[in-house]
Amino acid sequence: MADIRPIRGLRYNAARFGRDISSLVCPPFDVISPAEQSQLYERHPKNAIRLELTRQGPGDAPDARYQQAAVDFAAWRDEGTLVEESAPALYAYAEEFDGGRRVRRGLIAAMCLEPWERRIVLPHERTLSAAKADRMALMQACMANFSPIWGLYRDADGVTGQLWASIGDRAPDEEAVDGEGVRHRVWAVTDTGLAAQFHEALDDAPVYIADGHHRYTTALIFRDELRQQANTWDADAAPNFVLTYLVEGSDPGLVVLGTHRLIKAPSGVDEATVRKTLAEDFELQDVEGGPTGLLARLEQLPEGPAFAVWAPSHGMSLIARLRDPQGVPESVAEGHSAAWRRLDLAALHSVAIDRLFPEGTTELSESGRLTYPRSISELDKAVATGAADLAFLLRATPVGQIMAVADAGDLMPEKATFFYPKPQSGMVIASLRGSVPLPT
Repeated sequence: MADIRPIRGLRYNAARFGRDISSLVCPPFDVISPAEQSQLYERHPKNAIRLELTRQGPGDAPDARYQQAAVDFAAWRDEGTLVEESAPALYAYAEEFDGGRRVRRGLIAAMCLEPWERRIVLPHERTLSAAKADRMALMQACMANFSPIWGLYRDADGVTGQLWASIGDRAPDEEAVDGEGVRHRVWAVTDTGLAAQFHEALDDAPVYIADGHHRYTTALIFRDELRQQANTWDADAAPNFVLTYLVEGSDPGLVVLGTHRLIKAPSGVDEATVRKTLAEDFELQDVEGGPTGLLARLEQLPEGPAFAVWAPSHGMSLIARLRDPQGVPESVAEGHSAAWRRLDLAALHSVAIDRLFPEGTTELSESGRLTYPRSISELDKAVATGAADLAFLLRATPVGQIMAVADAGDLMPEKATFFYPKPQSGMVIASLRGSVPLPT
């Protein structure tokens, strides 16, 4: 099913920069704030931010920043800042985090693009209608992937262990420590036998998109446009593939954080109405301790849909547990799978938010009234300053539950998951010129 291949990736020149490239890499574009973008620009003149998320200058034409990224990318290759791997490689990628107590092991490779309807590459959540024009313009200008999408797979043959065993105690080819203290290490594995084994092992299984649904869709559209313009088309052509970070679904370092919700109510919030509406389907328990205490209590609950509500100015600090442990009733979630109906988010959106607010989830999100904070501190600040009226806190969704929803052909609500920590942009870059042959 999934076609995974080694690539001749582009990496920072170790002879020039050494093995530690902390000053050269950056997070993926969609988690970079404007302030962080400026800091990364100042960190090093060759930082990958200049490719991944180029700044728009005052008075610049709309596409100027993409053209500047293309100019820099070409120059960096010509001058030897970036060098191509001498042979196709699978890139073993380890991330050490949580103060060194946790390690996640993955790899970077090329994954063949397949239409969603073929069910070879499976989405797990709905996406918002945000424009994909930004990533499309960058690919068109640069013909490259500067950061990978993120996929999950099931390894029935144990080839992941063989890949890591081949590394032994070899020092990484490159490493970096990011702004959150996460240590990233990469090894190029050029063993053709291992590459062929890995390709064969995943040929019988799908890949689940963990992060990068929009980028995957954009890569499909880009591939199809190029194919329509070409007189002939090679199945091994590089635009048939997308740079992908792959993690085995049972990896102990796989962490999925809950994505909380903030709502600025269109017509204000009435505590009595909120409590009465929720009490129709949920058991409510008041909990002290602020948002941190609420989340800790929520995470101690057994299985069964639940979430927390934080609105201190309206007298609410509570846990809401759906009375039916089997999940959201079919009558409320017509057309959804049993796996979907057991999600915390399914209960939150279909039985809570959509009943509390007639506008519904989609309109609230598109109007900017429903937002998704990245941290408890950001959530707490928004509620304290009045930027939000209500906060809904969510625990992490187990990876097995995410895969079950995808296997059922269903989609979780938008912004359902935040896989952490993110692989860094610039560790491995994939050119979209040339070809990506099968490993032999």
